[in-house]
Amino acid sequence: MKLQPQELLLIKIRSFGILYSLLRKPKKWEDKGDIDIIVNDFRDIHKLLIKLNFIKFKFNKFKRKYIKFDKTNNYWLHIDVQTRIEFGELILSKKFTNYLLVNSKLVKDKIVCLNELDENILNLFHYGINKKVINTDKFRKIKKIKIQELKEKNKNYYFLKEPIEKYIEIIDKLLKNKVNSKEIIFELRKKYSVNKKINLFARIFQRIKNILKDQNSFAFLGPDGSGKTTLTKKLDGLRWVKLRNLYMGNLNPSLANSYLQKFLVKILIKKNNYPKQNLIGFLIRILWHIISYVDFQIRIYSNKWFSAGGGILIFDRYACDMYIRNQTWFNYILYVKLFVKPKFVFLCIGDSNIINMRKPELSPHQIKNTIKIYRSILKRKKIPFKEVNTTKNNYDVNLKIITQKIVKFE
Repeated sequence: MKLQPQELLLIKIRSFGILYSLLRKPKKWEDKGDIDIIVNDFRDIHKLLIKLNFIKFKFNKFKRKYIKFDKTNNYWLHIDVQTRIEFGELILSKKFTNYLLVNSKLVKDKIVCLNELDENILNLFHYGINKKVINTDKFRKIKKIKIQELKEKNKNYYFLKEPIEKYIEIIDKLLKNKVNSKEIIFELRKKYSVNKKINLFARIFQRIKNILKDQNSFAFLGPDGSGKTTLTKKLDGLRWVKLRNLYMGNLNPSLANSYLQKFLVKILIKKNNYPKQNLIGFLIRILWHIISYVDFQIRIYSNKWFSAGGGILIFDRYACDMYIRNQTWFNYILYVKLFVKPKFVFLCIGDSNIINMRKPELSPHQIKNTIKIYRSILKRKKIPFKEVNTTKNNYDVNLKIITQKIVKFE
């Protein structure tokens, strides 16, 4: 049976002599879930993962996250590396980390995992306190555990406020439907988490403050065929960072705000019936652009709450495309001058002949000219941008360049 990329990565980590343990083994590696491992320290694992082209982001004293796009299997690998176990505000000691690593087992596929007892107890706390959702499937193996084995473990679980047997009983009651998961979560969080209300209030207050700040928004610009949509769709597979992919191209009534859709369809019919030289046709087109502007603004501001919570918005195209398609002074004022600037732009460029072969709607000369106009607008508006060559570089190279920039804003 073919090994999945996550399995191959864990086998490689062990082959380099790095002491680790997999905290939660998935039912199926094909599910593409996160890899959660524990190690003694970050030095060796960090060097190896960077060498393997992983990108590090969102790290603290005891935890680091790494991501990499696997071009062979066309999806993202996510690995969460930690040196301490954390349950809410409870951070367990290095001594407990050493205990877990020493007592881990090597399974037949050469991957080092926690033993079943440790895995079940830690899962109870991880899902009950950290995730606040308990999946009973994780605890089916608990019935195999012997009482004597539990008593021997008590000295290692010194941080528990009750003997370890009590927690096995809780899991057993959960499996027999004698208690529900909400009751267990409430009790665990009451015992092991503190200042929950204060923290919740602080998070809400911080998010409201963030709404007033600039959004973490990245726009992908470039002529048709330059690879914008392909890149943004690949970014969709990221579970870290929190991303939301939005299209902001030439207005299509079916993609518009639901309240505007019927109105836009009627205007589109009128627009097709009257030429732009006609006064009615001219006024209809002005109205069309005003509604387009409003719809684009709705797409920005309806995602303010998501962005304020640390989410990052990825725009396939941006409002300025409306001006580039029809370069009038009115469109420049509406879609460039009066429109909110993205935080950063990735300008997709490349060999104009190759881009023309992908999308022959524009000639090579028009493609070059379009890229020049984008550059001009970005420099004039002082919008920071990076050029991404989609004909010279492979997509995995470009994705690494893009992801490294995005995670700095996370």
